[in-house]
Amino acid sequence: MRSDVARSVLRGAIVLAVAGCFLYPPVDDLTGGSPSGDGGVEAAGGPWCPASSPSSSFFFCRDFDDGGVADGWEINIEADAGTVTLDSTQSSSPPRSALMDYKPGNYDCVYVRLLKSIEASLNHTRLAFDYFIPSDGLPPSYTYGVAVQSMTANEPCNLILGINQSSAQILEQTYANANRDGEINTFHDFMQPLASGQWQRIVIDVDFSAAKLTVTLRQPGDDGSDGGTVVVDVSLSTRCSGTATKLEIGTGFSCVGRGFTAARINFDNVVFEGR
Repeated sequence: MRSDVARSVLRGAIVLAVAGCFLYPPVDDLTGGSPSGDGGVEAAGGPWCPASSPSSSFFFCRDFDDGGVADGWEINIEADAGTVTLDSTQSSSPPRSALMDYKPGNYDCVYVRLLKSIEASLNHTRLAFDYFIPSDGLPPSYTYGVAVQSMTANEPCNLILGINQSSAQILEQTYANANRDGEINTFHDFMQPLASGQWQRIVIDVDFSAAKLTVTLRQPGDDGSDGGTVVVDVSLSTRCSGTATKLEIGTGFSCVGRGFTAARINFDNVVFEGR
């Protein structure tokens, strides 16, 4: 069940992941190449992506530069509410990125996104991605979920990173039991306005064993230079603790509803790893 509270606040989403930051290289190291080791269990996708991650038991990377937009993903579009395509006019690492284009309509909580389901026992995960919102692509009064991670451990737990023109937040969506009864929504607001018209990188680490989520945002300056890094820690409920056995990660718009205007967002260099 999707609550009216969550629907009114989160009008778009990309699925995210979780990880303990001590397991992985710093944000600045996630720039492609081929690190040594063979810890990855899934082949990388494209020239930007490293071949594997030596410290991870599960590794997934897509840069959208080779193959089709859905390679390694499932395209999840409801009610013909938009498109997911390759974009050769905008990318963080040329030549291409993935473009989610939402068209408004009389919908009730629909999705326009790429989705990946993962079955693995993971205590820590991390999702890192570049995103680009055109200057006219982000309405001020709605919040996009640019990252969502769904996990099943002791109980279902959804972690959604939402952004709008003035702030960012994490929605922690849990339930009273495994049947998804009694939806519980907790909002964690934490960031200053995010830039449009520029590529930005976000890393989301979740340590399930400690019920802790860390968001790292690298923002450009007004002239395109390094605008600094923001790191925010979020304490999660015990319902989001334990070992994740089933996860979903993805990119795009999630639970977009009536009255939402047309919107676009690009994603590039998506990395998910866990152990």
